[in-house]
Amino acid sequence: MSPRENKIIRIAEGTSPEDATLQFMMNCLLYSRIETGHESNAGEYDEDVNVYLAHLLNSFINPRYFRAARKYITDYDTDIFARLEKSRDTRMKYTLYKTNADYLLLSIGIFSAGCPETCRARFPFHNGRRGKIQRGQTYYRFAFSYSQRISPRSSSITEVLGKLSRGFEKYVEILSHLRGEHFNLYDRFTDGEEYHILRAIDDTEEREDLRRTQDEFLDLYREWKEHPGETELRKLEDVCERLRTLDPTFKFVPTP
Repeated sequence: MSPRENKIIRIAEGTSPEDATLQFMMNCLLYSRIETGHESNAGEYDEDVNVYLAHLLNSFINPRYFRAARKYITDYDTDIFARLEKSRDTRMKYTLYKTNADYLLLSIGIFSAGCPETCRARFPFHNGRRGKIQRGQTYYRFAFSYSQRISPRSSSITEVLGKLSRGFEKYVEILSHLRGEHFNLYDRFTDGEEYHILRAIDDTEEREDLRRTQDEFLDLYREWKEHPGETELRKLEDVCERLRTLDPTFKFVPTP
């Protein structure tokens, strides 16, 4: 009998749906740590990493997470460096590195069974497992550094980011095991099916983001026409720039 046939993950009665999914993620994670020989606290205390990863796994089934994270996630180091050069906001830099590190960790561990040649150009994260692991380690290390600047005193999240940087490859191995033995994704999705699911999610998010930005533009345009001040104009110009990013055909020049 295979491990997945012999294992039942029980959820306490009366548990809310949100808590039930979080409990399920935590149980899957703990089973996977035992089954891969990476039990908690073996090398250093890392039960806090378990909590972080369970919440991260749980967040990936929530569309609100993608809507909040997509503005930070990028495929290339050069994009990150370009954004960093334009900002002096330490918290933004921290969020940029942390969000991309989280995405890489789950991209490699949970969604990296392979990718057909046709999708590699669209999803560069599928290129080179070793390179992706090195990027993930580096991003968590930078996030750790910026977290220290935000909160000089030792904090729980800062310690977790440091552990994820040092043990990135170990946690990828745990998540890769979890993917097959507990999420059963190897049996459910082919490479092509996974690509089309990712593409459909991406398209849906882009359409929703475009619609929200268009609504924001109309509201700000009306506000600017009624009160044509410098503040209103700057807000309108900002939303126009975001609209052009989402829709290159969009053209608008504010005229009083």
